Amino acid sequence: MGMNEERVFSDRRVKKTKKAIQNALLTLMDRKNISDITIIELTREADVNRKTFYNHYSDIYQVMDEIEDNIVDNLNGLLVDCIAKSHVNMAQFEVSSKMTKGQEQLSKLILPFFENMINELRYNPELFKLVMYFGGHSKLIKKIVKKEKMTLIACVGSSEKSMPWMDFYLTFMMEGMLATIFLWKEMDYPVSDDEIAVFLSGITASIGASGMALMD
Repeated sequence: MGMNEERVFSDRRVKKTKKAIQNALLTLMDRKNISDITIIELTREADVNRKTFYNHYSDIYQVMDEIEDNIVDNLNGLLVDCIAKSHVNMAQFEVSSKMTKGQEQLSKLILPFFENMINELRYNPELFKLVMYFGGHSKLIKKIVKKEKMTLIACVGSSEKSMPWMDFYLTFMMEGMLATIFLWKEMDYPVSDDEIAVFLSGITASIGASGMALMD
């Protein structure tokens, strides 16, 4: 086995071990608070020894941080993919978003993001479970907002004046979006995937435009 093959094998083994530990933590968190979970319980559930655990994590909270980071990266990846495929200059919406036509354009632009989001959350039970569990944790929302703000700034740019407003908007959007998707699932999907995606993109565009108008 060559060096590259050994590295690939080692990387796969590390990912497999970490995944086992993360899944074990989520399983245990269904039964008790994270503060009540011990390393012994976690390693037993993950079927790894303590030495293996400490090769990858310093404590249980670092495992949870990595789970949260994976959620953030997944959600931000949907936004990045949406922007990359749009072939639209997003900076124009900072000026034209006050207009009804601008709102419609923005809604159409971000619609693929919500379509992908709905698809991922509805048909990827593991991701939905993670997001649903951590969705109520303000720490996760802050991580998502920070990541997506960086993505939007890279595409649109931002003035010092608009920075706190972007935080407010993204926090409001993420909290509302997740709560709406959870309710949609709880109600056993009373409207179609496409309808809920159009609804979310329309509200997001309208609120964003109204918010920017109030800033002036």
